[in-house]
Amino acid sequence: MSEEDILKQIVKYKLFANILGTPQWHKTQLQDLLCMVEHFGMPQFFLTLTADETSFFQWKKLLTLKKLQNKYIHR
Repeated sequence: MSEEDILKQIVKYKLFANILGTPQWHKTQLQDLLCMVEHFGMPQFFLTLTADETSFFQWKKLLTLKKLQNKYIHR
């Protein structure tokens, strides 16, 4: 391993836990989850919401067009 690789590893694992997406943040989130499971028990119901990026941008474009349409077309 080069010095650069070593420094990357040190920085990667020594970042603060409040920086979203860092290994320390994931570790903190996992510990919080395990604590909640220990306190409340295993969840009985899961709800997962996802959106495809292309469909999101299509909806955003459609909403923008609707706003323009409502702004410039008098009824």
